[in-house]
Amino acid sequence: MYTNPIEGEFQEEVLRLFALEALEWVRQTKAALLELEATSTPSRAQALYEIVLRNLTNLKGSAATVDLPSIGNLAFMLVPLLQHMQKEQRVVSSDYYSPLRQGLDALSSVIQVLAMAEIKAVVVADLESITRRQADALQTSVTKSRSLSTGPLDKPEPELSALPTLKLIGGLLKLRRARSVAPAPTRNLVEFVLRKIHALQDADSATILTASLSQLMQELHEQDERFLEETQQRSAAMAAGLTELKGGEGEAPLQQRRIREALRDLALLQAVVTSVEAGEILQFLHGLEILLTDILYKEVVLSAERFEAVLSRLGMLLAMAQEWVELGRKERADIMKVLTDLAGIHFVPKQQTSSLTVPH
Repeated sequence: MYTNPIEGEFQEEVLRLFALEALEWVRQTKAALLELEATSTPSRAQALYEIVLRNLTNLKGSAATVDLPSIGNLAFMLVPLLQHMQKEQRVVSSDYYSPLRQGLDALSSVIQVLAMAEIKAVVVADLESITRRQADALQTSVTKSRSLSTGPLDKPEPELSALPTLKLIGGLLKLRRARSVAPAPTRNLVEFVLRKIHALQDADSATILTASLSQLMQELHEQDERFLEETQQRSAAMAAGLTELKGGEGEAPLQQRRIREALRDLALLQAVVTSVEAGEILQFLHGLEILLTDILYKEVVLSAERFEAVLSRLGMLLAMAQEWVELGRKERADIMKVLTDLAGIHFVPKQQTSSLTVPH
């Protein structure tokens, strides 16, 4: 097969730059994590969490642009671990600290392979395979950490009991068929849970621990809570900053700063919206990102009417998020009914001890 030498050289340069950039993001992330171990200042800890999250988000996005999705997915697997650590307000003692370090080491080793390869395009296929194995190992480590963190006071029966996977999948597929013919809008959480079950299941086992299922439902509940709170905070911050721009008042550097702040809030919010697969909100945020980028870098001037339209849409984000979360609550209730009928799992979501969320 003929390969254009110029295209080949360009691809090599793209992969080389990605490797350099990605290694720097991993380095900064590890440094921030080390500082988190020692810091006792809440404001500094918040800043460090944001650095880690921003680097992981950048790494995922950059991996997507060079067609290395497995590396991006591995990076994004670390985000929930980081979120749990912040909610627990502890680092080294967190059950998620060790898997997070493991994931960063895995990312570093995979990217090092790419960086050191003489012909980088040749190792791309192997990298994807290696990264998927690293992701599987990380998922296993996370599952073990959760099971070890339950403590001796937890009831042993749910932790030790297992459910035949075939029976579970059958019950969920039946629910999916029922929901597919319903006229009401859905989030397709059944599809999401099915994917998670496949990821959690041991390849040599025909069962899955009921404790893992209960943990999965807890995570879905927490994910929606984070999504709702982040949407409220970030959309309000963006609206306030853009309102200052509407009249065109103030010095240009101040206006540029407001746009950069809005773009930062938008990028962090996009990660949360992606995690709950809220497509309509994500589509709006993507359009807003293009608009703000044009204003900042291409000096595009918007009319007052256009600004009002953008601000009005921003004001609707919270209502859209609340509707999305309510859909999720109803679908989780249906899924939990299946789990209760099949395995006797009675899920009551744990309330969070802090309203702080990781800026996502």
